[in-house]
Amino acid sequence: MTNVISMLDSDSMGLDKHTIHDIISIASSDVVKNNTHIVTVDPVNANRYKGNLFGLLKNVLDIPNSAIYINMVINGYKSSLEYNGKLQLKILDPNVGEEVVNLLNEQKVLKKDMEG
Repeated sequence: MTNVISMLDSDSMGLDKHTIHDIISIASSDVVKNNTHIVTVDPVNANRYKGNLFGLLKNVLDIPNSAIYINMVINGYKSSLEYNGKLQLKILDPNVGEEVVNLLNEQKVLKKDMEG
């Protein structure tokens, strides 16, 4: 798990290593696995966004910024640059995605409170 965390493209997403660890844990949970659906990306957009999964998720699939990283992890990508034009992606149900983001934000506040 630590190797995966160190390789993830966290800098471009503004995430710290603890948040990444939390996202990976949540992404592998049954709640997330049971609340995803498959979306088919049209070939033109798949080709246009090769190497830019962030752009595809945001601009074509209308995924909010707060849920992009977990959707990237769910699909097995460590970096937005790895996207190779795959036509089918797993997308987290928006309601569950919002709950995940809220949970991560709560954990950040708790960690800050504990740190002092």
